[in-house]
Amino acid sequence: RLLNANTAGYANIKQLNAALWTGNVPVSMRVSSVGDWAARIVPGQTASVLALALQEILAFSKWERADWLKCDIEGGEISIITKDTLLEVAGRIKSWFVEVHATPSASIQDNRERINEVFRSCDYEVENFRTDVIYAKIKNN
Repeated sequence: RLLNANTAGYANIKQLNAALWTGNVPVSMRVSSVGDWAARIVPGQTASVLALALQEILAFSKWERADWLKCDIEGGEISIITKDTLLEVAGRIKSWFVEVHATPSASIQDNRERINEVFRSCDYEVENFRTDVIYAKIKNN
């Protein structure tokens, strides 16, 4: 409902009721303990939603390219932003804005550096803002 309300006046925004993940599978989610504004993918929980890989979401949108992709998926960015994933959509996403989160095995800073390296290895220029935000733009484009 909130997404519908926030995007009602924008014809160029397409809604897809699915989570971004590493493959086309159902994933379990739980509401974050800090409120109802955030959710995380957690193994073994009961609430399930459809998840799609990035290339499937691009296919749904029918866009050859995306100018900008915002990724704020509460720690899931570590699983999504890999060299393999970026190579699958090579050249199709011009720039990324990623909010980085700590995960059980790594700090925000460690995860940010890991994601920075993935972007750099796939020909993106990287800028960091605050401790938790990455802006990555494909080079020569």
